Amino acid sequence: MKLRAIRVRDAGHFTNGCALEGLTGALDVLVAPNEAGKSTLFRALEAVFFERHTAAGKSIRDLTPHQGGSPLIEADFDIEDVPWRITKVFGRGKRAGLRQLSGPNVELRGADAEDALAKLLGLKEGQPGRLGFLWVGQGQALAPLPPDHKRGEAIAFQQIVEREVADLTGGTLLRQVRETIAADLGVLISPAHRKAKAHGPFDLAIKHRDALATELARAIAAQAEAEARRAAMAALKAQRQRLSAPERVEAAAEATAAARRAHEEAVNLRRLLKDTQHTAGTKDASARDAERAALAFKTNLDEWDRLESTADESRHRLAQLEQVLKHQLAHRAALERDGETLRQREQRSHEALRAADQAATLVQLRAQAGLKSQTLVAARALEAEVVKARAGATGLGVSEAALNQLMAADAARAHAQAALAGGAPKVTVSYVPGGRQVLQDGKPVAGGVLPAVEGPLRLEIPGVGIITIEAPASAGRERHLQAHTEALLELKAGLAKLGLPSVDAARARRTADNERAAALATAEARLSGLAPDGVDALAAGVAALDAQLANVEPQAGHCDGVAAQGELVATRAAIHDLGTAIRVCQTEIETSGNSIARERALVETSAARLAHISQELPAPVDRAPVLTQLQDQAAATRAQANTALRETAAVREAAPDDDALAALSRTVSRLRSEAAKVAAELREIDLTCARLDGEEAQADAHGLSQQVPALEGALQRAETEVVHFQREVDALSLLAETVQSAETANRDRFLSPVLSCLAPYLEMVFPGARLVFSGDFGVSAMERAAGVEALQILSRGTQEQLAVLVRLAFAKLLANAGQPTPLILDDALVYSDDERLRLMFAALAQGAKLHQVLVLSCHGTHVSAMGHRAAISNWEPG
Repeated sequence: MKLRAIRVRDAGHFTNGCALEGLTGALDVLVAPNEAGKSTLFRALEAVFFERHTAAGKSIRDLTPHQGGSPLIEADFDIEDVPWRITKVFGRGKRAGLRQLSGPNVELRGADAEDALAKLLGLKEGQPGRLGFLWVGQGQALAPLPPDHKRGEAIAFQQIVEREVADLTGGTLLRQVRETIAADLGVLISPAHRKAKAHGPFDLAIKHRDALATELARAIAAQAEAEARRAAMAALKAQRQRLSAPERVEAAAEATAAARRAHEEAVNLRRLLKDTQHTAGTKDASARDAERAALAFKTNLDEWDRLESTADESRHRLAQLEQVLKHQLAHRAALERDGETLRQREQRSHEALRAADQAATLVQLRAQAGLKSQTLVAARALEAEVVKARAGATGLGVSEAALNQLMAADAARAHAQAALAGGAPKVTVSYVPGGRQVLQDGKPVAGGVLPAVEGPLRLEIPGVGIITIEAPASAGRERHLQAHTEALLELKAGLAKLGLPSVDAARARRTADNERAAALATAEARLSGLAPDGVDALAAGVAALDAQLANVEPQAGHCDGVAAQGELVATRAAIHDLGTAIRVCQTEIETSGNSIARERALVETSAARLAHISQELPAPVDRAPVLTQLQDQAAATRAQANTALRETAAVREAAPDDDALAALSRTVSRLRSEAAKVAAELREIDLTCARLDGEEAQADAHGLSQQVPALEGALQRAETEVVHFQREVDALSLLAETVQSAETANRDRFLSPVLSCLAPYLEMVFPGARLVFSGDFGVSAMERAAGVEALQILSRGTQEQLAVLVRLAFAKLLANAGQPTPLILDDALVYSDDERLRLMFAALAQGAKLHQVLVLSCHGTHVSAMGHRAAISNWEPG
């Protein structure tokens, strides 16, 4: 099989028609950037060859554009050099058509087309078969996995290998035995987990044994529960007899009564202690009151003496502070008069400086007016130059679009002419010494290769004859001739419209137009720099400056701005220093005022406190006798309080403390609680015995505890059955291992065709390496000089390279068996470095000599020089 073209519409982001055509059937390479549609074309190939047109699964939904539509896919392919075309529409309007392009125009439709396509490709039961393994989508070739049995890939390769390897009867028989063993084991155990298969005979036997074991455990438990109940009832009855003995009951009652009497006596003593404590407290409070009264009177007398002395000192300090404040106020008035004189001097300096600034402004305005007038003259000259350049730029001859159209037509003409030359026959003329000259159109032909033949070539040998050489007719040649004619007509029409003889003349005209436009842009830029708002606005600015100069009056006399500025600075410095002195003086005045206020407040406070104390004290003559009387009264009340405190101490020694009273109370509560506990325990024993009697009557109503011997026998028989099944599983497993060992011994002979096809490709990329295969064609490791490396530990780049090489080997195996199948790779070498990528494409080019290789890649490195470069083009469905 060779793929010649793939065309799609309404597939992925190809809402308009596009095509990949002109595939050579050898090494075809499509290099395009990401999201250019390479993977969409690959999935379209899978759909048109592997999916029936009635399919509506995920692969079809993924091909359908987001905005909706029915994917249309068309593919041209050769089977044994016979060209075919398959067309399918999926979704709404689904249809399928298959026709032979070189035979009668008969088209099979619908299911007939699907069945005929499957027969042409050798597909069975809708499985991709060998195509599925050799068509590798993006991200699917990271590891050389074995061909898939479910997709029919492995069967296709097994059939070819078995035809090539002689004497494989033993291997076939071993496989049949292995399948029989696997089927027998599959009845008993699960192949994945190696455990008993659910609901199988082995699993049922295990479950029956486990159920009997559970039932036996329940019966043994029932036996144990009955014995435990009887033992518990005997223990409860013995406990009741001990608790209800008469001597124990009488001793408990006597202990409770004695504890109650001791507690009552202790409570009475605590009450007496409380009364004596109250009396002692009352007398102690009276004594403290009398002592406080004597102390307060003595304190007032002492404070009176201290306040009189403090008031005299404060009045003396107040007089001094008032004299200081008077002098400070006079100093501040003198400073303020000096400040007024300085402010008048500052005003005179300001007026002199203003006159100097006005004179400087007049000079500056005159300079600005002169400069702006010069700019206006230059701007008017540039304005005239721009007008002249614009007049010369009118009627430009060749537009950029027109030039691009001419160049495109010329390129199309050259491309078609090159294609015609490439397909024309090569004619070489060699002369022998003394031979006749060959004539072309009556003129002698020089020896060597003649120019490419695009039309009939007529060569004449005088005296011998005329030789006419014509290029072979083909659809491609006719297409190139038509393209050449159309491009030549379009080129001539475009040149005639412009009145030019050639494309070079049009390009020169366009260059001259561009130069004139650049000169105009330069002049306009300079004019914009001189007059950003226009020449008129610049002229208006000059007039405004002239008007402003007219309004400025010149100052009479000479104004020395520097002297005025120096006088102003000196005056301001003097004002600043004077302000500082005034602030210092003001601070001193405020400090003196605060001190005067404090002294006056102190005098007033002392006077108020003396007045208040004089109201509480008697006349000065009576103050000493009153103090003596209060001190004697305090001593008498303190003696009475001390007597009451001694009586309270005597009662406290006889009365129990809080801990002792609490201990007596706890003893009474404990004895009462123990009596209640014994009564409750007797009631609980009676209830428990009654419950156990009821349980004994109801327990084991079905006689489960009596079935222990029978259950033990049934469990032994069930265990024997489980052991029987386990021995059968072990025997089948041992037989399976033996068969596997025999298959392993036969594997090298079975894999020899695959290894033979793989060897040259592997040597090109990994010299001296050898791959280790499993029996299902899967790669498990690579053997090199460094040793054997498992596939999983190799780098991603190496894994994907091995995956491609393995598929090359299977494609070669198919080609050798007369079933050439295209190998299609969609970005399958994304992790390869530049050197490995070069070697891999060399291997692909070698494989393309036996079968087609189609590479879809986003990397141009090492690809551009190999094979035929394909391209995606537009397509309008017929």
